[in-house]
Amino acid sequence: MVGILTTASSEWKKQYAKRTIIERMFSSLKRSRGLEPHRVRRLRRITLHACLSLLTYQATALASIETGDAANLRRMRV
Repeated sequence: MVGILTTASSEWKKQYAKRTIIERMFSSLKRSRGLEPHRVRRLRRITLHACLSLLTYQATALASIETGDAANLRRMRV
């Protein structure tokens, strides 16, 4: 059974420290991938657009790693 993390535990602090990274990633995706303004009304299409955007973002990151450009991965612009 998985225990509940309390705010005083060191594990919780490690997990919470990663929040900034995730929030920065979400913000970057919204700006660079057009995920902020929803121009499509159906949730199904929005979901498809978000999934395809994430897939291309990951493919670009993988290509950067494969070409040896991993040092500039944090500054990746698409």
